[in-house]
Amino acid sequence: MSPNFEKRMLSHIAEFPPVECTLPWRNPEPPTTALESKQRKPITVRLLVSTARGNRVQYQTFNKAAWKPALAAAGVIEVVGRRQVKEGTRITSRRVFEDARGEMYHVLRRTFASVQSEAGESIVSVSKWLGPANPNVTLTYYAHFMPDAGRRGMGAMDAWLDDGPEQIVPD
Repeated sequence: MSPNFEKRMLSHIAEFPPVECTLPWRNPEPPTTALESKQRKPITVRLLVSTARGNRVQYQTFNKAAWKPALAAAGVIEVVGRRQVKEGTRITSRRVFEDARGEMYHVLRRTFASVQSEAGESIVSVSKWLGPANPNVTLTYYAHFMPDAGRRGMGAMDAWLDDGPEQIVPD
């Protein structure tokens, strides 16, 4: 683990201790066999990021309440209107953001994969950290997010050609 990452994680954990949370990751439908029962069993994990009530953060809620407002404040996406929402007996007005699929929360995974790959980290390590089944999945999903891909190779060829090939002088 990088020393700076470890320092930041320990600081976060000191301020926000991990919360145990049971997650229905497998499949919420009732199992029909013993194997399904084992595979669909909820798991309890310690979350480093959770809601104020100690639950997992749902990505849709995070997108609406935090991510999109932050992107709009940074000028990445636009607020395209407002809509009325009934909350109990109150009616409130909420911002509506432009549909910017490429700027959704998942962009953080793509950024991580791209930065690590461009830094020369092995695709096997990046795949392990991200969690896909194998490095081929990681390459399939994230290779096209590496804007500088190929520059090292082109730089090496350019340096090699810079001296120029030896001139062949006819006899």
